Amino acid sequence: MSQPREAFDGLPAPAPTQPDQVIDDLGDGLLLRRATERDIDAIAEFQAVVHQDPPDFEPQPFLVHWTRELMDGSHPRASARDWLLVHDTTHGRIAAAQCLVPMEARFSGVPLRAAQVELVGTHPEHRRRGLIRRMMNEMHGWADAAGCDLTLIDGIPWYYRQFGYEMAVEDRAARNVPRGALPRERPDEASRVKLRRATADDLARFERLYARGTERHRLAFVRGQTDWRFELSRHAEGARYRELWVIEDGAAHPVGVMSHTPILWPPGWLHLNMIEVEDDVAWSDVMPGVLWHLRTRGLEQESRQGIELLGATLSLGTEHPCYEAIRTRLTPGHPGYALYLRVPDVRGFVEKVTPALEANLAASDLAGHSGSLALSFYRDGVRLELERGRISSVTSWRPATDDPGDLAFPDLTYLHLLFGHRSWSELYPIFADVFAWKSETVPLLNALFPKQPSDPWTPL
Repeated sequence: MSQPREAFDGLPAPAPTQPDQVIDDLGDGLLLRRATERDIDAIAEFQAVVHQDPPDFEPQPFLVHWTRELMDGSHPRASARDWLLVHDTTHGRIAAAQCLVPMEARFSGVPLRAAQVELVGTHPEHRRRGLIRRMMNEMHGWADAAGCDLTLIDGIPWYYRQFGYEMAVEDRAARNVPRGALPRERPDEASRVKLRRATADDLARFERLYARGTERHRLAFVRGQTDWRFELSRHAEGARYRELWVIEDGAAHPVGVMSHTPILWPPGWLHLNMIEVEDDVAWSDVMPGVLWHLRTRGLEQESRQGIELLGATLSLGTEHPCYEAIRTRLTPGHPGYALYLRVPDVRGFVEKVTPALEANLAASDLAGHSGSLALSFYRDGVRLELERGRISSVTSWRPATDDPGDLAFPDLTYLHLLFGHRSWSELYPIFADVFAWKSETVPLLNALFPKQPSDPWTPL
């Protein structure tokens, strides 16, 4: 077992910092700057150990591969310039590093600009000195200058709340198919399908079916053919690598696409993270063959890894159309974690997604409604004016004693409602200050902001 100093002292040093590269002098020999390609080795090896728990800090090679992908130009959305590092010039090492990956998102079909902060790490001897706060502020400036509607993080519990984030999007919710419920024999002819590894010729199908699948979600992320080509070619031992498979019928016609982890994740589950089929294909015809495939691949990995196959985890969210087809095989899986979201301009965001909110209203019992809805965040708020089912304006306003608004949400709890993570009926019993000053407006709130799952698979 390595000791912390031994693990970090053996790492490559970052490239020398030039005066014109310095964003901020943080004192004590610490310089904040953007990374360059000359820093790839140092940052990749740093990331391999900094995310492990003390006292061992055992290197994790899969983080090396992922970091290199995000720095060396192979990733279609990131390069070394998207990284920040704090250079400890006194000891010739990295004190902290993180990256910001730009991406495109959809909010119920409305295009958004987004960016994800990732691989945030601080050397143990530099923690609790405000380095991450300074780096987060810098990256928020980058995102805001680029016109990002939101930034997000898949991070440790609580920590990113202190930087203006709320855990407001479903993440990693799953259902399990235990080993005993996986088919022991190949499915019969009526439901047999074949699976083959995807090739470059299949990427248009992946793009189309994946995009169609995201229409079920409140928040989802765009993957074009360039993204899928990268998924096909990325390092097989990297943290984000997934195997891509094409589902074919008995006549070798493609009928669907899917992806899953290449290995069994401890304690022994093979994770399916995406599956979509053509409109004219029944899930009941496909899923027995898919489960047979997952069992076969899982047993192969059981032999390679020396880990017992426990079953397949369908990391497809709380809802997915394939679940009903295999309902009797499913057991409750992980209830899910959550992605952190930061929305720098809530009023502007709500205004931008009004087409989606109007569509929600049109599908409800309040279609064609006229009136107003004032949402208080206690120190500020937004007011929506509606005319015959259309949102005519979204304005900022400040709650007052004589005008408290219609409904109140403390801190960032409103984001749960906006992104479909929680309904009013779920928030109200938990937060005593999620409050209805005018209870008659709750049906309108529910109509505009119904609960709806999101797809948290970001193109990293």
